[in-house]
Amino acid sequence: MIIVQLKGGLGNQMFQYAIGRAIALRHGTSLRFDLQEIATDNARAYGLPVWRIAGAPASRMDVLRMRVLNQVSRKLHPSAPYYRHPVIIEREFTFDGNLLEAKRDCWLFGHWQSEKYFEAVAGQLRADFTPASEISAPSRAVEREILASGNRSVFL
Repeated sequence: MIIVQLKGGLGNQMFQYAIGRAIALRHGTSLRFDLQEIATDNARAYGLPVWRIAGAPASRMDVLRMRVLNQVSRKLHPSAPYYRHPVIIEREFTFDGNLLEAKRDCWLFGHWQSEKYFEAVAGQLRADFTPASEISAPSRAVEREILASGNRSVFL
C-alpha cells in the first residue's frame, strides 16, 4: 500500500496524488491518502474527489501499520538509504530519482512537484484527472463564452 500525505491547495494535492499513483501502479498496490494535515488546515480542503481518482482516505489502521513498519525497518536496517524505509520525506524541492526506488509499502511526505516522478503514467493521470461529474448547464454556458472569445488561460 502507498500512502501519500495530502496538504496545500488542489494543485499541490494533484502533484501528491500523481506521485502516489505512479508508485502504486508500478508496484500493483493500493493508494491511500493521509488527510491529517488537510483536516487541520482552515484555509484548504480535500479537493481530489472532484476528479475520477483511484484511492481512498487512509484508515487509522493503515497509518498505524505504516508507522510500525517504519520503526521496524529503521531498527533492522539503520544504514539503509532513506528511500528504502517506509516513511519517505521529501528532502529538497527538486526531482529526486531515488524516490522511484521506493518500496511497495511506503508513506510519502512532500510536495513532489516534478513531472519526472510520474511521466511514465501521464496517460493514466490524464484519465484520472477528468471531472467526476458532468459540468452544469451554467458552467457549460461560461465554457462556450470562453471558447468563443479565443482566450485560453487557466489559473488554479
